[in-house]
Amino acid sequence: MNNNINAINYAKGLINVECVLFAFIDDTIQVLLQRPILKSQEQEENSRLHYQLPSDFILENEEIENTFFRILADFLPVAHHKLIPIQTIYLADLKVDSGFISNNELNNISAKTPLIKLSYLALAQTENLNTTQIKDEYKLHWFSLNKLPALAFGVDEIIKRAFQELKYKLKTHAIAFELLPLKFTLGQLQKIYELILEQNIDKRNFRKQMLKKGFLTSLQERQKQVSHKRAQFFEFNKDKFRLLQHNNDI
Repeated sequence: MNNNINAINYAKGLINVECVLFAFIDDTIQVLLQRPILKSQEQEENSRLHYQLPSDFILENEEIENTFFRILADFLPVAHHKLIPIQTIYLADLKVDSGFISNNELNNISAKTPLIKLSYLALAQTENLNTTQIKDEYKLHWFSLNKLPALAFGVDEIIKRAFQELKYKLKTHAIAFELLPLKFTLGQLQKIYELILEQNIDKRNFRKQMLKKGFLTSLQERQKQVSHKRAQFFEFNKDKFRLLQHNNDI
């Protein structure tokens, strides 16, 4: 009986969770990538480095979703040193892969041991993340999607799949607002749409359509310390959006 339990725990430990984390930074959609952590400085200097996605193996008796949020909490220093609030992270599954352990993934594990890899898409509002001070030991960096570095095998495919998920859900889900701060301008919202759709949008028509839908609440606040005309802030009304979604009026 104990052998069976150990076998289950052992098998569960060979499920790997990787995260495609997007954020809206400096008017671009960026993805968080990790440089390989090599054993010595000489290896690092002489090696051709290929960035990979933040990932980890599921711990014993750990739920998959908890693994995901543990990875984020470990890798990202959140503003004010708080754990990332789960409600501020959009999470969607992307892909399930199966294969075998590679020689450098786990010590003392046979290369014939099966491995299941789960890929998830996450969207984070930048006001909940410290995007400038990443923990050095994790060798993490933010990259614009149009300026990606050399990537490990398969990472480019997963990032493209995650981006296609954004496009697919842009019109029928509140996906754009998952990347924006709670208070945002219509210009920021339009920029998100343009980045995801990969095309320019007419400013006047976009604003007219967005305000017409009724799920944006105007605030009595405007931008401060900007060189251009101060834009008005808006908030996203989730309840009104869900009602429109329910009535197929999106």
